[in-house]
Amino acid sequence: MRLRDMGRQERDRAIASVTFLRHRHRDVPPPLRADRERWIAKERAAELDVRRFYVERGLVSQPETLRH
Repeated sequence: MRLRDMGRQERDRAIASVTFLRHRHRDVPPPLRADRERWIAKERAAELDVRRFYVERGLVSQPETLRH
């Protein structure tokens, strides 16, 4: 089998897999905004914890003006 044929076969498999999964989960609602907001808040808190860890141990300091 030639490399080009193998690539086409893999592409076809990937397309079939995505199509199958979209069809299988067609009735699943998209994530709620509240879940997204909760995730963002959790990520922000985790980032602040990491920054505090670095500063407390004198590993790295970052200016207060650096946005997060």
